Amino acid sequence: MTAAALGGKKRRISGPFREPSRHSGEFQASKMHALCHFVFCFRVSRRRARSPPVNTHNPPGSARVICGDSRDMGPCASPGFDVVVTSPPYANRMSYIREMRPYMYWLDYLTSGRDAGELDWDAIGGTWGIATSRLSQWSPAGRVWLPRDLMRSIDSVRKADGKSGAILAAYIERYFGDISKHLASLRGALRRNASVHYIMGNSSFYGTLVQSEQAYASIMRRHGFEGVGVRPIRKRNSKKELVEFEVSARWKQS
Repeated sequence: MTAAALGGKKRRISGPFREPSRHSGEFQASKMHALCHFVFCFRVSRRRARSPPVNTHNPPGSARVICGDSRDMGPCASPGFDVVVTSPPYANRMSYIREMRPYMYWLDYLTSGRDAGELDWDAIGGTWGIATSRLSQWSPAGRVWLPRDLMRSIDSVRKADGKSGAILAAYIERYFGDISKHLASLRGALRRNASVHYIMGNSSFYGTLVQSEQAYASIMRRHGFEGVGVRPIRKRNSKKELVEFEVSARWKQS
């Protein structure tokens, strides 16, 4: 994260520092504290400072962090959720693993370039390093239902630019196959009348507009979600046809 991204300038961090032992949990905690300290020691812009005051107090309650795969929501099935708010990776072939590598090496989540590629391949929308070469050989395992309009877009991308088009078509198909698995699995972790809200964007490849928001909506309906709605939020700072959306729905079944 950069100072420009936060709209401010860096402040100097001063004070005594003691390097903890690398062989203790204290080292990981110290690095996380340093990272958080670094990120939050930016001065907000004057425009933000003039904004009306907001309630900065956290609501009462407790939180639980579960490390798992969003394509298998089994560990989250009990007691279930009333509301899901998330922003999954967009189907635009951006690798979040690649962008976050410096921090992930620093926090010891990665030790080699291959680790980054393997993690990207396991992630939804992963496409960097070894993931790119694997996409050229990838084919769906079993039958996964995807909307007809989406499949037409995938076919158009596949025909657009030889080998590169074929790799991108496989990427899109694998991405939405994973999203379908996620939404199918999520049903078992929802309470009756739960609402879900997905913030995501459409994509464009070789002049073919991939209407991701409509694909999400169709997949939700396919898996039994009701009251599915698509709401544009804002235009993104890139191609004029790219928009960010909220796709929402309710789970009425018990």
